[in-house]
Amino acid sequence: MTLLQKKPHHKDHYLGELNAPVVLVEYGDYECTQSAKSSKWIGPLIKDFKNNLCYVYRHFPMGLLHPHAVLAAMAAESASLRNKFWDMHELLFDNHQNLSLESILQISRKLNLNSMVKKNTIKKNIIYHHIVRDIISGINSGVASTPAQFINGIRLEGPMNLERIFMAIEHALKGTGIPA
Repeated sequence: MTLLQKKPHHKDHYLGELNAPVVLVEYGDYECTQSAKSSKWIGPLIKDFKNNLCYVYRHFPMGLLHPHAVLAAMAAESASLRNKFWDMHELLFDNHQNLSLESILQISRKLNLNSMVKKNTIKKNIIYHHIVRDIISGINSGVASTPAQFINGIRLEGPMNLERIFMAIEHALKGTGIPA
């Protein structure tokens, strides 16, 4: 069993309440096809489990496999400075197959953030620090690929789909553990 080494906290990007009965932490990469697929499950899960679920997203760009993943994570962090992290997050995953610099700038323009993204070279250290913090916490928790999901601190193993995550959340709510 692999355990999450860094508990969710208020500096994370999250939907719901951190003190919810079930906290799903996901390490993702904006150019990863599987991360893009799993991002589509979050809305239905939040809708079904309401106040019983908190979803936490942490960056884990796989730069050697995905050359634009770090740039995309930086764009998401830039958007977070204007409280538009989740809007950018969704659009980046919607365009995960084409995240060139020009594509990311087009997405930024859609959110009226183009000038913000360019100006954030000044705030690059803050933005980069958040991404590095996520990566280090992922490495310390045994993350080697994306997406990597943890429910209440326990790593979900094997290939995931909406049904398996739904079942794992239900088991966590019942206190019956996480199914293998």
